[in-house]
Amino acid sequence: MTTSPWRSSWAALAVTSAARLALGVLLLLLAVSVVPRVAGWETTVVVSGSMAPAFEPGDLAVVRPATPEVGDVALVDDPDVPGTLRLHRVVAVEDAGLLLRGDANATADGGLVAPAAVHGVGVLRLPALGLPWLWAEQGRTGMLVLAGVGLAALLALAGLHRPPAEAVDPPPPGRERRRNRRRAVPAALAVTGAVLLGSAGVGDAGALFTATTTNPTSTLTSGGGWTCSATVSGASQYYRLQETGGPTAANSGSLGGAATGTFTGTGVTYGVDGPRCGSGQSSAVRFDGTSGALWTSNTVNNPQTFSVQAWFSTTTTRGGKLIGFGTGTDGASSGQYDRHVYMGDDGRLTFGVYSGSRYVVTSPAAYNDGRWHQMTATFSAATGMRLYVDGALVGQLAAPAAENYVGSWRVGYDNLNTWENAPSSYWFAGSMAHVAVHGSVLSAGTIGGQYDVGPWSCATAASASGAGATQYWALQEGAGPTAVSAGTAGTAGNGTYSSGGVTYGVPGPTCGSGASSAVRLDGTGGQIWTSRAMVNPQWFTVQIWFSTTTTRGGKLIGFGASTNGAQSSQFDRHIYMTNGGRLRFGVYNGAHHTVVSPTAYNDGRWHLATATFSPGTGMALYVDGVLAATSTVTNAAEVTTGYWRIGYDNLGSWPEAPASAFFAGSLAHASVYERVLTADEVAGQYAAGG
Repeated sequence: MTTSPWRSSWAALAVTSAARLALGVLLLLLAVSVVPRVAGWETTVVVSGSMAPAFEPGDLAVVRPATPEVGDVALVDDPDVPGTLRLHRVVAVEDAGLLLRGDANATADGGLVAPAAVHGVGVLRLPALGLPWLWAEQGRTGMLVLAGVGLAALLALAGLHRPPAEAVDPPPPGRERRRNRRRAVPAALAVTGAVLLGSAGVGDAGALFTATTTNPTSTLTSGGGWTCSATVSGASQYYRLQETGGPTAANSGSLGGAATGTFTGTGVTYGVDGPRCGSGQSSAVRFDGTSGALWTSNTVNNPQTFSVQAWFSTTTTRGGKLIGFGTGTDGASSGQYDRHVYMGDDGRLTFGVYSGSRYVVTSPAAYNDGRWHQMTATFSAATGMRLYVDGALVGQLAAPAAENYVGSWRVGYDNLNTWENAPSSYWFAGSMAHVAVHGSVLSAGTIGGQYDVGPWSCATAASASGAGATQYWALQEGAGPTAVSAGTAGTAGNGTYSSGGVTYGVPGPTCGSGASSAVRLDGTGGQIWTSRAMVNPQWFTVQIWFSTTTTRGGKLIGFGASTNGAQSSQFDRHIYMTNGGRLRFGVYNGAHHTVVSPTAYNDGRWHLATATFSPGTGMALYVDGVLAATSTVTNAAEVTTGYWRIGYDNLGSWPEAPASAFFAGSLAHASVYERVLTADEVAGQYAAGG
């Protein structure tokens, strides 16, 4: 039979090789998904976006039987839907069970998962391999048909190439070898490509599950997978503003392409630095304050329940509208306009709606300081108007309704005529990113969780979202003797540096503008003490950033009965380092009660140590935002009046007491709270530094 000349060509060979490569990869993934089951492992298809971006619906997860630890992705029986499974990350391990959270969720799951409900720990992710099963479950017959057609096409293309018809006479010497080599090319390419791509996929998946436990410099972003985009779940319109050019502003919300935005032709600079929001999400656009803005063309009929959000950074003194609702089209000024948040010339934010009268809420503070801030405004007739900045409520007001008209959402500009505190310019001059519109009222907890993933400095982490440190020493001083406290106790919480043994202004953790230095203590006399007496604190959290290579240990922070730097006779509620570099957290109640980190941290890197205690929750020690150890053996700390100390105090006969009670290393951002921080809060604070 005569073979078509084209089917014998190199072009046909390339098509066949590509098809066989695709089939080889598919077969390899199928084999990888099936073989583990022989060893008693499980596979499960992801059906929701609660673990995005680490897992997307349709991904296949391979799970091995194991006892989960903090940071692992665990497969468990879903406590809310009997007969189904849940794949979420472990954020805490307690005696009664595991506390889980989806990476894309702002809060942890409700309740603990019993050990008997645990199937195992995720070890491998196979992207999109479970989509056919998911489509079948969802009744999406069309997608199944398309997949079948695509597979049939691959099979057909895999057999497309044919060698030329055999010659009647025997081929010249060497000709047969060349022909056989040519036949082998598609198969060799397919096998080689399948092995390479499959190996790459397996490697990436493995890193996904181990980033939080094996990488000492990992942050919440790499471990938990949170980004600014991942937390904006449920938005109908969500503009990341990560574009590198106009005019289109992509909508990643539920309305998709129907709500695409359009940048103005001038006045927009793309790809400028944005808030710290994870890989691929940390740029922004800058509007010039005279012509730069963004509008949408999809209209919305009289929204009466909504939330609007935007990250912004500016130093303008002419104000401008950040976001609002209006009747103008194609960027034109609106005749009806409300549901907006704008900045006055003084830098304060105003949220306004109109219902026969203008109802406004204005922030008490100005935000034209050049830093990144997150603004959120929510409204419904039931909840009224609420304005949040950086995760905290700054103003609220009852209002009956917003104005009744059909309009569209605008960013960076629109009319503000006659509104209170109206700025000199309606055009906003500054950078913006991650703008979202929701058709619901976001809760305070959700808003605080969204702000957690943004550009916290270590300083704001000590006070944002209601954390409220009583005493907070940034340790950013250029000289002593005063260590300023920015906590709620005010100057009464100030500390005093020792006269010697302290080096000021050394490099610190990465904590934002003006907050990234530290002090270094020499390990022989350097310390900080305070004079604000505390009577028997039984509910507390202490935190401190540290970096050291010492092999003589020392006390990082603790509570003692003496002031003015003298050695205490009563001392507990402390975090100290052993000679081997491990951390111990201890309280005294007739005996020494301690918990210890399994890992050493005298590696010269920056780490965050957090210890919490209360009679109800017991002791918990976190390192780098991750729970390291817990104990509920004691329900009280020693009854004493004392003072918080940093870098030194007595350690007497405490377990693994180090060679030196003086800590040798760098310290920054020490905090004391009169309550127990949650695991989510601790993780969020670690995301601010390091």
